[in-house]
Amino acid sequence: CDFFINADDQKDLFNHICRIIDTGCEWKGDIRRIDGSGETRWISQTIHPVFDENSKISSYRHIINDVTDRKALEELSVTDKLTSLFNRRYFDDVIEREIRQARRSESYLTLAIMDIDYFKRYNDQYGHPAGDEVMVKVSEVLMKILKRPDDYLFRVGGEEFGIIFSVTDRKDSYNLLEKIRKEIELLGIEHADNDVSPYLTVSIGARVYKSSDIPDQSQFYILADQSLYEAKKKRNNVVVL
Repeated sequence: CDFFINADDQKDLFNHICRIIDTGCEWKGDIRRIDGSGETRWISQTIHPVFDENSKISSYRHIINDVTDRKALEELSVTDKLTSLFNRRYFDDVIEREIRQARRSESYLTLAIMDIDYFKRYNDQYGHPAGDEVMVKVSEVLMKILKRPDDYLFRVGGEEFGIIFSVTDRKDSYNLLEKIRKEIELLGIEHADNDVSPYLTVSIGARVYKSSDIPDQSQFYILADQSLYEAKKKRNNVVVL
């Protein structure tokens, strides 16, 4: 078993497997292994004991399959191909989990929705390939600013992005989102048909709740979307409620 587990952070998994099979039970699961070239491989393994005529364990049978390609497909299934951010499908899973976590820890949780201002006009004027480039550049700003383990970024559809993160209060949430808004405008991407700036800008709407005040998943999204609606009345704006 140890031969197939060579990643330093999986020693606990090795001990767990040994405890399971020592009791005469089968263990089945996926293990991450580093190959000779330093690449990560995923191995699906089934380990089960073989018993002698006295019902004692005489040996173990070990069946392995390389499932690296399957793991890659699983990652693709939750990732937006253009921006490399998580997609709307994964958003639904994460928001539900983060709500539960925030309620347990009695902490604040922010859900923000960000929209690129007048993006249809941008595509009409500069073309869809340029629009795709913009999406990538905006995503890179988000990833540069939001990189804590509990920060989550999503492309939820078209030119809309979803952002989930924990904060200490509403003011911290506003300051972080305002930093995102400024950094995107500072990219200096020309947008001649933008009514509020000569450059590409975004509008961001967010809701911040603490602990038991956090609404359910669908209502949380609706309320954040209403904040975005308020932000878009002015454009190049952040509204946190």
